[in-house]
Amino acid sequence: MSTEEDQKTTTPAMDNLKHIDEKLDNLSDDIDFGGESSLPPPPTLTPQEEQRLWRKVDRRLMPILTLMYLLSFLDRGELHHEHHASAHYLMAVFYRKYR
Repeated sequence: MSTEEDQKTTTPAMDNLKHIDEKLDNLSDDIDFGGESSLPPPPTLTPQEEQRLWRKVDRRLMPILTLMYLLSFLDRGELHHEHHASAHYLMAVFYRKYR
């Protein structure tokens, strides 16, 4: 068989996959993902209003983000100490057991 004949022969499973692909392509055009069509347009802000808005966002987010970073840093350090503490505990147990 030549390659042209291979391309012409299809199985029912391949036809079914093509049919499913066509349905999915048509379906994505009908779905309103996230309700984008019902959202109002974003407000137009003057440069001063935009600057005030970003300051407000910074004032609210930066303390929370800083605290999260600090806790993450402390947690990593605590894991290091726990590792050493468990190693010392294991050494003490083995020392008592095998002395």
